[in-house]
Amino acid sequence: MDASPARHCIRPRNIQQPCSGMHRVCSACFAIRLASHVPCPRHPTSDSVNPGDQFLYSELKRKRSIRVLRISQASDGELEISLRARQLTDPEPFTALSYTWGDPSKTRPVICEGRRLDVTINLYTALQQFRADRRTDDLWIDAICINQASQEEKAAQVRMMGQLYGRADLVLTWLGESTTGDEEAFDLLNILHERVPFPPPPGPLYRRGYVNCQSAAELGIPGIDDKRWQRLGKLCRNPYWYRGWIIQETVLARRLIVQWGHLTTTGDKIFAFGCWWMKYQAVQMGANCSVFAVDDSTTSTTSQALDFECLKP
Repeated sequence: MDASPARHCIRPRNIQQPCSGMHRVCSACFAIRLASHVPCPRHPTSDSVNPGDQFLYSELKRKRSIRVLRISQASDGELEISLRARQLTDPEPFTALSYTWGDPSKTRPVICEGRRLDVTINLYTALQQFRADRRTDDLWIDAICINQASQEEKAAQVRMMGQLYGRADLVLTWLGESTTGDEEAFDLLNILHERVPFPPPPGPLYRRGYVNCQSAAELGIPGIDDKRWQRLGKLCRNPYWYRGWIIQETVLARRLIVQWGHLTTTGDKIFAFGCWWMKYQAVQMGANCSVFAVDDSTTSTTSQALDFECLKP
């Protein structure tokens, strides 16, 4: 048996059993470390890392350097990440995250190369979901990949932001955690994307850019009392859509995925619905209305009569 403790893996002192699986350890070495309260040097957790032992960033040496992160693919336990520097112009693909930070005063720690790094709750939840999805390699996330303590670095990275989102192989929009039933919002988006195309094509169903109420049933669009509209309203009220930065982050994307918890949809479906909603302003699918949707010129008179609370912010 190799007696060198540096080559053994011991879990933190509050765990009363040796590591399992590939993190095996002899009972003698385990007893020694447990008695001396020495945590595992190779596999620390947020409980075993001293709060003062914060992750320290290395300086980005080159002008157009960025950092990308990798999430450990361990299926349970603490969130562990690592960072590496690369050039923005390198050909290897990477994914850029577009999200809201959330309350900066509410954080949870992740382990970054053996040291503690605090992130907001919304970002922590995103990292957990990405690990579950095995979306773990070469992620660019501003709160982690930029040294937030360096004003000089932040200024330099912000100047590259447009190029960064434009060069990313994928821009991933994170809307936060979803709840049971939220998948119905994406179901309705799929229906609208298939049956109410934007811009509307010529034809009897789309006279003068309108969609008649009588045509709504023919198009197979759910009625206003369908609960999927309420779910879509919840999606539209997500705080993410009120960020000014999303214009740059999403419009420049080569490929855009919108993720809400474990649910995903493509960016083109979101954009099509957004354009459709901005174009027509108000929607009503009741039996007594004269049009399914109205254009800008009629908004002022019809909006008082139409009742579509589920999509109002």
